[in-house]
Amino acid sequence: MKILLVNPFQIHLVNKKGRIYNRTWTPLDLANCGAILEREGIDVAILDANAEQYGPDEVAKRATGYDKVFITSTSLDRWQCPFLDINPFLETVKALKGVVSEVYVAGSHGTVRPVEMLEVTGARAIIRGEPELTVLDLCKNSKLSEICGITYQAGKKILSNPDQTPVNLNELPIPAFHLLPMEKYNYEIMGNHFCLFEMTRGCASKCGFCLLKPYGSGVRRKYIDRLIPEIEYAINKFGVRKAYFMDLEFTFLRNQVMDLCEYLIKTNYKFQWCCQTRFDLVDEELLHQMKKAGCRLIHFGVEAGSDRMLEIINKGISLKDIREGMKKVKAVGINTACFFMIGFQ
Repeated sequence: MKILLVNPFQIHLVNKKGRIYNRTWTPLDLANCGAILEREGIDVAILDANAEQYGPDEVAKRATGYDKVFITSTSLDRWQCPFLDINPFLETVKALKGVVSEVYVAGSHGTVRPVEMLEVTGARAIIRGEPELTVLDLCKNSKLSEICGITYQAGKKILSNPDQTPVNLNELPIPAFHLLPMEKYNYEIMGNHFCLFEMTRGCASKCGFCLLKPYGSGVRRKYIDRLIPEIEYAINKFGVRKAYFMDLEFTFLRNQVMDLCEYLIKTNYKFQWCCQTRFDLVDEELLHQMKKAGCRLIHFGVEAGSDRMLEIINKGISLKDIREGMKKVKAVGINTACFFMIGFQ
């Protein structure tokens, strides 16, 4: 059996709908899926059409001969903030269905609206939530009725099976970076030789505007002794020198971040990184260690400019928290990139 995992090309640098900036970032969820399938002895390849800039026709051409194709509408870096314009994705699905009999769809759109996504794609099944375990099940079991985490059509009925078991991050193998064009990933703020990593999945906050459904509930951690081999593999094998830890609240597990920083300081790699967190989850000691360990940029969600609006959206912090947190970061000398949401009333 030959399996292909596809990250579609977004075509435009900036999507017309939603004005979303498209970056060439590691499709970490597909790399996880590829590693799991390889561990099971399954022949798998990843086609990152977004990095390679392959349109639907080229993707279909390269998919010829595969038994099953899994395509995501949003790789992990877009689970929380999915594209509003899914036409490039839909066109790629249509092209794939012309050459492969079994096409499965994953991503945030199908997680939130599985029935609608099934209808517009005609996929064999929609994968809801995290894809890793469900992709494996779909490759090992041909009976859709026995597979958790999918929505599919049986005759004239559309059926949704129970949700999939949450992924244990500590049971994941090292992501299959060797199946990706690692030289093509970059972040304009950080530079080239770039990669994504994940230390936690999920979020402890309850902001009213945030899409968390693809992540499941709560926060799950990947222990440092599981994360370190991934970092070393990326640095030593692929020359990665810049990274983004894609955790929604990177410093939520403060002690674990301190342990990671201690490791990075000790190894003294020429390695710079960024992360995302909240202003009320940083302190002077932690920030000093992060800076010493190579942290050059932290993304923060400010969202609104008044305490009234911050309370309405259930952000859980005040303008005072934001100002005090920013002072701490600036004092240490770490750069910041802040997110704002326009149009709240």
